[in-house]
Amino acid sequence: GASASAWVDFFPNATVYGLDIFVRASAENIPILQHPRVKWLKGDSTHPSISGAIQKAWPNVQFDIIIDDGLHTPEANAQTFKNLFPFVKSTGSYYIEDVWPLDIASQKDLKHFWLQKNPDIYNMLKMNMFLNEIDDKQVERFDLRHLSGHPDSYIIKVQP
Repeated sequence: GASASAWVDFFPNATVYGLDIFVRASAENIPILQHPRVKWLKGDSTHPSISGAIQKAWPNVQFDIIIDDGLHTPEANAQTFKNLFPFVKSTGSYYIEDVWPLDIASQKDLKHFWLQKNPDIYNMLKMNMFLNEIDDKQVERFDLRHLSGHPDSYIIKVQP
């Protein structure tokens, strides 16, 4: 609920939509989800059926901004992008937070314990699958690793 609260405050005239699997907390126990400008849906952004669920819950919805703050793996980023990008307005933007930029990572970055612990999840094959999804789009990259000190503090912005 912290992100939804921040967006409600930051965009005082916007409707904030949220999509989550609600494993750590049930939606009913997150007060901001009861706010009149917040709409939410329980679902998995990586599953192909989410597109139909969104269309059913919010017919004809088109978003100015979508922020993928989900699973933070290349495969999940690719699947979520494939499923949600069609809902971005032609003038909108799609942001992917906390990307591990394996394609530009230094040898030191690639030795990070998290990457070493999960080589089946974080590898160039899966990173390339993600990069192929955004290949024909207008893409900007924001490297915030030097500001935060976190190796995954990297944001990718995609526009139609």
